[in-house]
Amino acid sequence: MKRITDLFRRLWNEDEAEVAIEYGLLVALVALGLVTVFNLFSDEIGNFFNKITNRVANCPDGSCE
Repeated sequence: MKRITDLFRRLWNEDEAEVAIEYGLLVALVALGLVTVFNLFSDEIGNFFNKITNRVANCPDGSCE
């Protein structure tokens, strides 16, 4: 038990741990924002890729526009 408390005490006193936590929170916030945006625009993103897929499928030699 002493080892665990020593570990937490050392992490609490080190500045590097604070920086790592701040970066972790920043990454989590960005990831949450991306997930939110993708959920809001999922239909539009799907339609965009479907249009691209259809254009490629209907023009196999690449000369169509």
